[in-house]
Amino acid sequence: MIGIYGIGGIGKTTIITALHNKISNQFPSISFLTNVREESIKDSGVKGIKDRLSSKRVLVFLDDIDDSRQLEHLVGKHSWFGHGSRIIITSRKKYLLTAHGMDCMYEVDKLNKEEALQLFCSYAFKQLFPGKGYEDLSNKVVRYADGLPLALNVLGSLLFRKRVKAWKIELKKLEEVPNMEITNVLKISYDGLDDMHKRIFLDIACFLKGNDVEATTIVLDGFGFNAESGINALVDRCFISISKEVIKMHDLLSQMGKEIVYKECPNEPGERSRLWRYMEVYRVLTRNKGIEKIEGIVLDDEHTPNQINFTSEAFKRMTRLRLLAINYKHVQLSKDFAFPFDDLTCLSWDGYSLASLPSNFHANGLVSLYLSNSKLTRLWEGKLLIEMPELSTMPNLEYLSLSGCLSLESLPGDIHKLKHLLLLHCHGCSKLANFLEIKCNIRNLKYLRLDGTTIKELPSSIKLLKGLHGLGLSNCKNLESLPNSFCNLSSLTTLTLDGYSKHVKLPEDLERMPCLQTLSLKSVGSDCLLCQSDNQLKGLEELSLRNYNIINKAEVFDKIFHLCSLKVLDLSGCNTEEGVFLSDILVGISQLSNLRALGLRHCKKLSQIPKLPSSLRLLDVHSSIGTLLPPMHSLVNCLKSTK
Repeated sequence: MIGIYGIGGIGKTTIITALHNKISNQFPSISFLTNVREESIKDSGVKGIKDRLSSKRVLVFLDDIDDSRQLEHLVGKHSWFGHGSRIIITSRKKYLLTAHGMDCMYEVDKLNKEEALQLFCSYAFKQLFPGKGYEDLSNKVVRYADGLPLALNVLGSLLFRKRVKAWKIELKKLEEVPNMEITNVLKISYDGLDDMHKRIFLDIACFLKGNDVEATTIVLDGFGFNAESGINALVDRCFISISKEVIKMHDLLSQMGKEIVYKECPNEPGERSRLWRYMEVYRVLTRNKGIEKIEGIVLDDEHTPNQINFTSEAFKRMTRLRLLAINYKHVQLSKDFAFPFDDLTCLSWDGYSLASLPSNFHANGLVSLYLSNSKLTRLWEGKLLIEMPELSTMPNLEYLSLSGCLSLESLPGDIHKLKHLLLLHCHGCSKLANFLEIKCNIRNLKYLRLDGTTIKELPSSIKLLKGLHGLGLSNCKNLESLPNSFCNLSSLTTLTLDGYSKHVKLPEDLERMPCLQTLSLKSVGSDCLLCQSDNQLKGLEELSLRNYNIINKAEVFDKIFHLCSLKVLDLSGCNTEEGVFLSDILVGISQLSNLRALGLRHCKKLSQIPKLPSSLRLLDVHSSIGTLLPPMHSLVNCLKSTK
């Protein structure tokens, strides 16, 4: 049994139709059932499929399965069919195919730009390329369709034989109102979601598309949803995908979600659940039109310089507001401004321009607080941000970003009271000179960024951050060393120490950090000590020494060549002392038996490339002038495809 899944309109039916035409003559018995979603259960003619096809070598196509009972009724078990049979099933619901025990699963991907343009032109021009004068317009349609064959078909047919003016009118309309023929196909799957999953889908479509999956999960859980269940359900139904820990959603699905919200009240945006269009947010906030139905507001339009005045009255009736995200510089607040609601879970205000948040701001429900690049001098009225206020008023906080707050000089001593805190970002806080003494084990904090601060040292109590996975200390110009207790961070996987001009000494017993996988030492001074023994960094997979000054450090590279787990090594821009060639230092690099990628860009002292490990798949020597490449047989492994 073979399962084919994907969103509506992605081409599942087209694929199995083409497959039927190609291989059907190889089977004595064939069955092709279309629109199974609508027809299978009520069609008495299919009830005898087991008897008619049992023990025969058959080819069966079931298109658009929507319910597990359909699979049980129509194709039951493998034993129903004779040896050599092929059962090919399409569905929008991946989990149905998985649960029924498919032998092979195939997700239909959207078309790439070249394929999409050809398909669109086959409908719009009856040829595989745009007509003269329609090139730019055709590319705009293709970008809008985002590789969805259904959209390319519908829009190509709609624009066939129409003049340029009509194309421009239609494209302008699509920016505001989606094509209903496309939307109706996509909406079939949405209508099958339960209420919680619908709300999660709309939040992602309107606000959270493109965000980190962990951060999205935290926000959705803060809203009172079961985020893990909801995200898995949307993945299984092909509404979203997760790539490199980022949530992705097809542009037309996102537009469909926004259209669903728009239709909640087409004529009055203040009576919709979610607002994201600049002019609608402007209208609601300047005319005090918002009511309790509003759950989320995003204001993000850098191209519109109009000033917006936020007043307490404008928010007074928004008692269900869960998310407020402002990325807009032209906001003016009245001196008596107040947030009159308790349900706010996520507050993101990049570039907040006032001196403080309102004194009566209710923070008990806050899960995420982003105040990056703000001009705050105090967080709440009367509490200077020169020294952070007590955090007991934010007991549920999980994400705290104060990046770019130029007045911040110290962190609160009670940060250990934030039992749920996962992320603390203070990069770019150029007056932050001291990191707090940690009073007890903090196991939940996973990510800490102190890049660009002026801290001189880390306390020995840093070892109490037992759950820390990522630590950023780049461009901390005053930091001279890391305490030996630093090596007790047994969960640390990523460490960045870029941009040091001074002597930076790494702890001697790095072998006590078995989880460390990524280490970045870009543009560090020549005195940085790395790998002082053969036992260090045995689990390291990625090492960046970009722009590293190699002076009397040949022995350091001897240690690097013993990093048995290393997969990525970036030596781009590395410099050596007078009379020493990088090629000579790299003799022995072939010992890195797991190395997959080697960066040697802009290496002026690279006269030739030494013998490379057979595992290498990517070699970058761009702008390394005068470099002699090895014979082609030595590079052949770099050109092999990974399996």
